[in-house]
Amino acid sequence: MTDFSDLRSPEALAIDYLEESFKYIIVGGGTSGLVVASRLTEDPNTTVLILEAGSDKVDDSKIMTPGLAIALWDNPEFDWQFKATSQGVELYKSVTLQRYHQKLHTYTPRSKVVEELLALDYMDQSEQGKTGPIQVSFGDFQGQLQKRCPLRRWA
Repeated sequence: MTDFSDLRSPEALAIDYLEESFKYIIVGGGTSGLVVASRLTEDPNTTVLILEAGSDKVDDSKIMTPGLAIALWDNPEFDWQFKATSQGVELYKSVTLQRYHQKLHTYTPRSKVVEELLALDYMDQSEQGKTGPIQVSFGDFQGQLQKRCPLRRWA
């Protein structure tokens, strides 16, 4: 659990960190960096410093209020706005990653209702795995939708 009891200025915290030594330094506090840091610090004797670019936004209400997270998207103050170049289906098939993807999971076909509700008609079911260890499915939640949205007519 994160300890927010020490909310000194970023400058004061940085000076403290400069005086410490760390066993590991991770550059980038994205999902991967934080997962690595979390795993490393499972050993209480291991020290990790995570460096992240950008200014300190800990006091910003958009960060601290979960419902305001959408305000962060595509906002250059919070989002680097890097766009990846599409790799396309051709690359996916040309390097034969598809066969490994198929070994990864077992796909349970969805119902026609779920396919329409979630706009899943783009998925090619012949490319999905049939014998992998991870079970992948889209639950048939039509009943739950009917309870929450009774005015809509469900097929």
